[in-house]
Amino acid sequence: MKTVNELLKSLSKAGLDSLSDAKQEEKFDIMQRFLVESIEAYNKIAPIRFDFDTIKPAKTIISEILLKAEARHQIGPVAQHFVGAVLAIRFPHLEISNYAHNHANEPSGRLGDFFIGDTVFLVTATLNKALMEKCHRNIRAGSSVFLLVVDSKLTNVEILLEMEKIADRVSVESIESFVGLNLSELAEFSTVKFGERLGELLREYNRRVTEAETDSSLLIEIPVALGGPKG
Repeated sequence: MKTVNELLKSLSKAGLDSLSDAKQEEKFDIMQRFLVESIEAYNKIAPIRFDFDTIKPAKTIISEILLKAEARHQIGPVAQHFVGAVLAIRFPHLEISNYAHNHANEPSGRLGDFFIGDTVFLVTATLNKALMEKCHRNIRAGSSVFLLVVDSKLTNVEILLEMEKIADRVSVESIESFVGLNLSELAEFSTVKFGERLGELLREYNRRVTEAETDSSLLIEIPVALGGPKG
């Protein structure tokens, strides 16, 4: 409230209260648009921030980060690099591919985002015909398909797979559960080790983003408690 009162005093000193109601409304609209545009511009360069709490399950933490990414219209690349990061940590002896999100989604014939053994991993926040066609093509190629979608789309994708008559040929999991469970297993279900592993995951995520993307706002700010910079 103190900030609001100070703002009103400043506006009064500027002579805004001497204007007609219509003019005052016009000036407020201009200021409001300026504030909104300033916040949007800031979000375009600011890293993704989240509150770390040791009592939160791994899935909840991943979900909160993805929700923040979704609010910034960045859910696709964040989800892709999260999965890539957890696979890289889980299988350090393997080379896990790393592509820019827009490259991974080009109609270039790529059948998936990541390949491990005979399994292809498809990571998406969008359900469409092209995704189903990728599933069909991988099945015809003899690959096992692991489809990872955001939790809110899980039921819908299961219905789509049933309609395509390939539900028994595709493994489906939410990104939140997949990353969260792998993280918990890497931490050996220890709350002490969990913080260490989460910090490791975020550093690997940021490394992959820096390597593949030009948009630095996709980076995640690592809390001090997880080994992030102080100050």
